[in-house]
Formats: sequence, C-alpha cells, structure tokens
Amino acid sequence: MKILILGVTIFTIVLNFSGCGSNDSKNSSSDNKIKVGTSINSSGIQPYGKFNFGDSITPTIKNICTMKGITLVTVDNSVKYSFNEFCEAPIEKLKKVLSKSYSIRLLNNKYIKNIAKGGTSIKIEPLNIKGVPFSLRLRMDLYGEKNIIGAYLMSNKDTLTVNIKGNKLLVPLLLKRAELKPLEQDIFKMKEEEIYNILKHKYSNLFSKLPEKKQKTYDFYKSFSLKDQKGARINFDSNEINYDFERGLEKEFIKKYMSYIKTQQSTSVSDSSDDL
Repeated sequence: MKILILGVTIFTIVLNFSGCGSNDSKNSSSDNKIKVGTSINSSGIQPYGKFNFGDSITPTIKNICTMKGITLVTVDNSVKYSFNEFCEAPIEKLKKVLSKSYSIRLLNNKYIKNIAKGGTSIKIEPLNIKGVPFSLRLRMDLYGEKNIIGAYLMSNKDTLTVNIKGNKLLVPLLLKRAELKPLEQDIFKMKEEEIYNILKHKYSNLFSKLPEKKQKTYDFYKSFSLKDQKGARINFDSNEINYDFERGLEKEFIKKYMSYIKTQQSTSVSDSSDDL
C-alpha cells in the first residue's frame, strides 16, 4: 500500500503478528522510510517507525520483530543476538539479560511490592533510510520512585518479572527516547541534506513557528532542534537523530503515581475503625 502524506511517499506494510516472527532474508535490503508517527497527538513528535513514546514492552517487541532488514539486536548495550535468535523468544532473552544486570535494584515501596528500578535499552540494526544504514537504540530505563511506580501503573502491568538473586522483581519498561545513528558516515554525508529536508517537511508545523533567523541557521548547518507542545523533542545533526520525551513522560508518571497514592490513602482511612 502506497500513501502520500505531506508530499512524502510512505510505504506501509500490513503484517499479521502472532508472537515474534522470523526475519525474511529476501527483505534484507528493505528501505524503511522516515514517516509520520501515529499517536493520539497526531501533530506531535514520535520516534522513528511505528514506535510511540510510552510504549510498554509488548508493543515495543512487536514492532521490533515485525521490522524488515534487521540482522542484529543488542540488549543492555552489550549482549548481542541475531534478529531471528532474539525474536524466537524475545521476552526470555530480555529476562536473561536483566537477571544479570547491575542496573536492576529493588525499590522499597509500601504499596507495590517487589518492583525494581533501572531498565535497559534495545538496539537494532541496520535500518535502511534513503540508502543510509542506521542503528536505532530504544531507551527504556526508569529511575525515581514516582516515575517507576507511575510507569508501572501506566503500562497496565505489561512488565517483566525478572529473577534476581532469588527474588522475583517487576521491571517496568516504557519507551522514553530513541536514537538513530548512521553506521556509514560517508554515505550519510551524501544523503544528509535529503534526510534533513524530509524531517523539516515532516515537522513543518513546528519549523515554521521558529524565528526566521533560526530557520536560516538550521538550513545552513543542516541541523535542528524542535519541541512540540507536549515537550517531545527531535534533534538532528551530523551524528544522529534523537527523539526524546523523557520529561513529558515523567510528568505523566508522577500524575499517575499521585492519583494512585491518593486512592490508597483514602482506602486506608475508610478501612480504619474508631471502635475502641
């Protein structure tokens, strides 16, 4: 199916997903296009492809394992799997890596027991964008009690249960940042202006609101930093393309946390008795 949006041609593949499938070697050179993200806030910034800020582990894995052309998956910056190996049992692979991770620690909370702080990142490569091979790192690490509890509640308990030193800990993972990095700088330099123009056109509603002087500076250096009304950001320069909504998500996490604590405290008061 071929769709034309804002003058940018987008190819959409409809996939039947039932668990994590295997990669089709015939599609190893698939050209994954930069496309308009789909979200509740359709005019807002969203990460590359079908990923959305705030995705929990299940939709994140689903999107990874239905992508074409990926050959390598790296978990927690160090443990490498072939695409097919990872997607045969992605949840078990993540549990295995996190069970040995020093970043996962028990968070002592009186309301939700056995919940962990920390998280991980998942890097996939290569992505073919306009003929340039990229890696994509998805960051899903969480810190701070309010953020972690709020994220757990927002994920509708779509989380991992990881065995660490004999303790089963709940590890909430939500997507807060995505980083695209070119794997071949020489090829990227030849396509840099074209990719810059695609992103500029895609976020023209944000770009056009910038002062004219800043627009000219961005055009001259072929780099920019844009922020939408909810606080999501996209930064483009010669080294990488970053999508970031960490602060915006933290606000939502804290709202969810405070609402939950208020409910728990109200329940505790209503259950009390003055029958002495």
